[in-house]
Amino acid sequence: MNLELDNGGDLVAAVPHLLGFHPSESAVVVTVEPDGDTFAVGPVLRADLPASAEVVGLSAHLADTCSRHRVGRALVVIVGGPGRLSHRDFVDQLIADLNAVGVVVDHPLWVRTGAAGEMWWCYAEPECSGVVPDPDITPFAVMRAVEGAITYPTREALVASLAPDPPDILDQRARALDTLVGAEVRAAIHGECDPNALARDMALIHAAVAEFASATRAEPDLDEDRLVALTLALTQEDVRGECFKIVLSADADAATRLWTRLTRSAPAPERAEPACLLAIGAHLRGDGVLANAALDVALAADPGHEVAGMLKIAVQHAISPKELRHILTRAGRTPSPREGPPIPATAPA
Repeated sequence: MNLELDNGGDLVAAVPHLLGFHPSESAVVVTVEPDGDTFAVGPVLRADLPASAEVVGLSAHLADTCSRHRVGRALVVIVGGPGRLSHRDFVDQLIADLNAVGVVVDHPLWVRTGAAGEMWWCYAEPECSGVVPDPDITPFAVMRAVEGAITYPTREALVASLAPDPPDILDQRARALDTLVGAEVRAAIHGECDPNALARDMALIHAAVAEFASATRAEPDLDEDRLVALTLALTQEDVRGECFKIVLSADADAATRLWTRLTRSAPAPERAEPACLLAIGAHLRGDGVLANAALDVALAADPGHEVAGMLKIAVQHAISPKELRHILTRAGRTPSPREGPPIPATAPA
């Protein structure tokens, strides 16, 4: 993802679309690398504005995270505070800490809320200021909308976008899943496993991703049978290995919308699987807020989920998108043929 920045207003207007929501009372660090006339965007960090006693700790944490990601340049935006160019002590500390780990900071900015028509100001040069363009109609916003990205009004709204469907509907889907699993177990007992099961499941997933990619709205309609079939497919390890390839592909944005839908529609514990895929894609884009929210959902659905647990630790220790991409590339290699579902101690009749 690349940003074209003519002035500070372009950066302020881009922040909501980089985070996935409009921040308030926030410190935002956008890591970038020059790429011709634009900036290639790396991980984007956000934290609540610190109290006086938290300045040193938060600054050190953000600088350490940038260092772990091996970035060379960062753009800092402070949103909120009691007045113009507030939290200067924190900004000064953050710049010093970032510089100490080799990260250059250009023109740290302050804005009250980031709304269209507000003034933005620069901490480094008092005469450097300007007007924030409408964040919803900038070229960057339009590009993200065309890609299917959704920008929520608040962080809380983003987290709420992963809220599960009504309990009665989830119960119906859980029963439908049990029925399908029972049929697969009986087939396994009788040696009737489908040798084309992986191809069948991946055709189902690729078709759904294609629908999300071509949809004129964020979410095309998926009927109950498809939602259940997609959920069941993601319980298979070989399918998840193939889905890692989708997360790394040009279809990643469309897949993100599919994983989001399945995170809401799947009952627990199956909900953990699409939530993990959602978290992986979010972290690869540098979207730490969504990655953490999705991992929280995964671990709530299945507290013992090994992948979600390891991902949570990795994200907390600032594993870089490049490192995660390397891991996924290896994990997404052609899996061994499916041997059939595990047979429980008491098989269904």
